[in-house]
Amino acid sequence: MISRLKLSIRLPLSYAIGWIIVSTLLCTGGSFAYLKQYLKKKHQKAFSYDNQIHSIIQTGPQKEALKTEYLAELLQISRDVPTSIIFFNEELAKQRLLSSPLIAQADVKVLKPATLYIDYTIRQPVAWVEDYENVVMDKAGYPFPFYPFLSPKNLPYIYFGLSSFGRRSTDPDKPVVRWKEAMTGTYVNLVFSLLQLIHEVGLSNVVRIDLSHAFASSCGKREIVLKVDNIILQWQNGLEQQMIFPHLLRLGTKNYKEQLVNYLNLKEELIEQEKKRVVLQINQPFLRLREKVIDLRLSKLAFVQSAS
Repeated sequence: MISRLKLSIRLPLSYAIGWIIVSTLLCTGGSFAYLKQYLKKKHQKAFSYDNQIHSIIQTGPQKEALKTEYLAELLQISRDVPTSIIFFNEELAKQRLLSSPLIAQADVKVLKPATLYIDYTIRQPVAWVEDYENVVMDKAGYPFPFYPFLSPKNLPYIYFGLSSFGRRSTDPDKPVVRWKEAMTGTYVNLVFSLLQLIHEVGLSNVVRIDLSHAFASSCGKREIVLKVDNIILQWQNGLEQQMIFPHLLRLGTKNYKEQLVNYLNLKEELIEQEKKRVVLQINQPFLRLREKVIDLRLSKLAFVQSAS
């Protein structure tokens, strides 16, 4: 019988480790090369001309309420840096639009082949916040910048007597004004009540409402001050002449509705008395009279005096 002799070959440890490293590098290197090539092709496809955002369509209650360039800036879309529809995140885009203090609602969709559809609503101003430059507020109390986004409007100015933007005043009831936060509190509630009342009674040309002392600690100092420009037009020798009779109304914080109605009952008579003392030159198209202060805080009384 012939017996077979089995031989076992033992490799040095360093030699074996070397083989393991080489085989690992060959496997991972091949996989990496394949993955790199795959990602390169995917990137080329994603940023090919056909898959880049070429246009933006915007819709909403107001036609082109904001410039498309501004919307693109919010979305970080630029002609210089192409944006792929494949990697575009619609929810993130929506949040970027809502980060603007002007935009109240927004929705973003990608429309193939390469169009971005934006449906949004901007806030509508009801008054200026006079404490700060270029700040208005909407009917929900949200502050936002006016220029250069909106066209000119005749809006009343509201003066609260606030601290610097974003900081709380010494009076804790006065609102804090910050972007993306609604102004709240007794002063803001009073503003909306007054604006509603002014609309209901038909008082036009209210140019300013001063609430800085509406809730003063001293009862004698508490007041609401309304500035009203009463405009009278007349024609003389074919020329239109405009006369403005400015009235400064001092109202109480409790019975201001009754006091405002009392003023409306007196307004025409007051203007007629002032017109009797007005002498307009023939070629004079405009005249603004001296401001009258009308204190209506005492029940059934009105104190009228010319402002100094």
